[in-house]
Amino acid sequence: MVRRLFWVSVGVGVTVYVLTKVNKANAIINRFTPEGVSASVTNLAQTLRQASSDLKEAMAENEQAITEALTAPSDSARDPQSRSIDPWWDTEAFLDEENPPEM
Repeated sequence: MVRRLFWVSVGVGVTVYVLTKVNKANAIINRFTPEGVSASVTNLAQTLRQASSDLKEAMAENEQAITEALTAPSDSARDPQSRSIDPWWDTEAFLDEENPPEM
């Protein structure tokens, strides 16, 4: 009785193992059928369309932010005296020997 139970359980285990492997093999084989390839290409095309639209949306948002930043009037543009002087770019301040710029 124990021997029969052992061999039945071995048979069930082997059957489950084989069916699992066959199902995986069928899934792999189905990927390379015309229908599977068509589904993969369709999925890729949808993913690329979505990525393209996301990219265009992000580009539009960045362009809007840059445009607003460049067209907005700033305080330093209205009052030239309020700008800080960078001695590396301001040749008059750099060449002034009486008051050398601080570094």
